[in-house]
Amino acid sequence: MLSIWMFVAAVAAPTAPAESTDAWHANYSEAVAETKQEEQPLLVVFDKPGDESAELDPSLLSAESGAFPLDSYALCHIDATTDYGKQVAEGFKVTEFPHVAIIDKSGSVVLRRVSGDVTQSEWTKVLKEHKNGDRSTAVTHSVSKPVKSTTPSFSPSVSMPSSSQGGYSKPYCPSCQLRNR
Repeated sequence: MLSIWMFVAAVAAPTAPAESTDAWHANYSEAVAETKQEEQPLLVVFDKPGDESAELDPSLLSAESGAFPLDSYALCHIDATTDYGKQVAEGFKVTEFPHVAIIDKSGSVVLRRVSGDVTQSEWTKVLKEHKNGDRSTAVTHSVSKPVKSTTPSFSPSVSMPSSSQGGYSKPYCPSCQLRNR
């Protein structure tokens, strides 16, 4: 009896329409676990469904559009209107929606962030750049070490006249002068 059900499931699976929404995680921690297990980069999309100005173009997210290689990424779609979505977006310090983050295949380093309207060409370019999930492709900012100057620097000094120089015997500070009266 079990073998009949397995046969029916095997025959029915290829004929059922493939839905791209099955590949998308709504839970960030599950998506990170998949990233680590499959050693794939993670694509995280933050948006607010129902708000056209804060929602990523749905055509960019469909596998049929050919806009990106669906099998190259673990996928996570966060609805930023829910309490959970707000917490995750806050953790990523997202201030503008839609927002896309690409995370390396170890699940620990954000390789790229893109906020606001994303064009099809920009989407394709960014996803192709990071499809391997290597940190070497990360957009980084380098900071140089400070340069030591060989020229002498001027540091002003203030000296107060002392009683031995014929000046004041009381301190210059107004508070101290009031106390010493």
